[in-house]
This record gives sequence, C-alpha cells and structure tokens, in this order.
Amino acid sequence: MPAWPLAAPTTLTELVGDLRDAPRRTPLGRRPHGTVADDDAYKRIAPAEYFQRLAGVEVPSHGLVSCPSPAHADANPSCHVGRDAGEGWCCHGCGAAGAIYDLASVLLGGPTAQSLRGDEFRRARQHVAAVFGPCA
Repeated sequence: MPAWPLAAPTTLTELVGDLRDAPRRTPLGRRPHGTVADDDAYKRIAPAEYFQRLAGVEVPSHGLVSCPSPAHADANPSCHVGRDAGEGWCCHGCGAAGAIYDLASVLLGGPTAQSLRGDEFRRARQHVAAVFGPCA
C-alpha cells in the first residue's frame, strides 16, 4: 500500500477543459503538397532532382538524407526532402531548410531563408543556372 493518497482518475475533458487545438503549421512557411506557382522555372524543380544534381545525393523513397550543409556533420540522416517543390527540404538537426536556392546557398557555405538575399542570392542562383542550364 502506497504511503501517499491516490488521486481519483481524471477524464481528458476535465484535464484540458475548453482549450482549443493548436493551429496546424506548415514548416517554415512552405505550402502543403502541390506545385509551386512561380515564374521562376528553377523553383518548380522537384527537391529529389535538385538534391541529386546540386549535392550529388540520391534521395530514397522515404525522403531522409544526411544534411547537405558542410557545417553539419550528420551521421544519421536528419534532413527530410519533400516530394515536390512546394514541400522543399528541412534538416531537423541543424534547422537548414528551404527550396532550390537555399540548397545551393548552403552548399556554397551561404545563408538560407530570409537571410538569402542580395549578392548571396545571386551567387546561389548562378550556381543553380550553371548546374541546370537554361530553364524555361
């Protein structure tokens, strides 16, 4: 017999009361599955294709690969590569994420997301254009 009194069972409704469900979020502001409506044809390339061409990484069907960032020694695959351009990619270990230009920038040692602009963006875009050639 325990030395302390046992509490009466509590129902889930009693526990959470009138709390609302947390809103569903899309990681890093990316859209759910689907194509990307953009005039930039490079942004419509599927992540598995740009990972293979830019990073030399073959993406398995489950979508997990080692992080491509040179700054992240990722022994256990922690980077999820989406199925289509709307999903992009995201490393759950170091937080690097984004789309095609973000990957090119990471591979060149540059920034991602809102920090990828100006000369850094132009450098990433030039790298993508050099690897893929003209994209219509």
